[in-house]
Amino acid sequence: PGFPDHILVTSGKKFNRGGCTVWGCGEGISDESMHKLGMTDPELEVMHFMGSSKCGAADTVCSPRDLTEGGPQGYGCRE
Repeated sequence: PGFPDHILVTSGKKFNRGGCTVWGCGEGISDESMHKLGMTDPELEVMHFMGSSKCGAADTVCSPRDLTEGGPQGYGCRE
């Protein structure tokens, strides 16, 4: 098999969404529904937090709903 047999190109809105879309990106958002729906977007599968959005990762993932399902002392939400 060649290299193209090992590549999957798919939606960045679904599988690689930037964390800033939850509270606002400096350069704007291409699809405003990503900001309106935030973490409740049924299409969202993977969100990444890097750069200036890292500081909001714990709040986004741990509250108001604990998406880690580990509780406040579990991995990811423990302070």
